[in-house]
Amino acid sequence: MRLNDHHGEDDISISLTPLIDVVFILLIFFMLASSFLDWNQITIRGGSNAPAATASNDQQIAILAIRADHSLLLDEVPVGKPDLPGRLEALQRSEKPLRILVQVADGVAMQQTLDLLLMLRQAGVEDYALVDMP
Repeated sequence: MRLNDHHGEDDISISLTPLIDVVFILLIFFMLASSFLDWNQITIRGGSNAPAATASNDQQIAILAIRADHSLLLDEVPVGKPDLPGRLEALQRSEKPLRILVQVADGVAMQQTLDLLLMLRQAGVEDYALVDMP
């Protein structure tokens, strides 16, 4: 009794169409998921808990605090975001170099902190550091 009537080799063909479909889907996914934007780099130096300990005699220190309600305080005086660059320019006119210590309260989003640091950089402040809230 014969179980197989085929005497020659079976022709097995593999279709490449599903493989090509998968490759194109992956290509489209990675094209849509990738970003071609220029990323801005911000250098952040960490400070200590005591801002007075980081001050030297030849530097002018200003403390910029962002609170949980998104208000800004420059040396414990409330300041609006539109007024901040002008206030920073006035501080930079001093003979001593300006150093800004940035205090960020709990509950402030990271994006708001980065926006504030970018605002400092655009105002020409080059020396700033993040410090802990007292």
